[in-house]
Amino acid sequence: MEDWNDFDSPIELEDENGRLHRFFMIYDHLMAGGKQYVVLLPEEERDSDEPLVVILRLDRENDEYVLHSITDDAEWELVSRAWEEVEMEELVSGDEDELEQDEGDYDENEEDEYEEDEYGDEDDEGGEDDEGDEDPGNLGGRL
Repeated sequence: MEDWNDFDSPIELEDENGRLHRFFMIYDHLMAGGKQYVVLLPEEERDSDEPLVVILRLDRENDEYVLHSITDDAEWELVSRAWEEVEMEELVSGDEDELEQDEGDYDENEEDEYEEDEYGDEDDEGGEDDEGDEDPGNLGGRL
């Protein structure tokens, strides 16, 4: 049996055609409808900006853990909603941690790095105006 708690070591799973695929466990206790699921990251998705994950049901059969694909649409809807909730909780808790860190780094005695330019606008030190700078747009993304 694989060590389900070793998130850094890949696990190999065999598909219905006998081919081996490598995955990394990213979440091992997703609960939905009284059942346990695991969230796996395929090795080829590891460096992706928006990786696709695989969610499998974890069942215990004859004192062994067995992973099963989710084939029922209703079960899939339930599980995917549960995973979305986990992702949102992680996103929110990550934002809170980042805010706490940012607040701790603030020094009210530190001098302001901006000065007013000739138009009364705040500008970076050096007095250069921002004319011609492009708007980077929304830089947000999915975890």
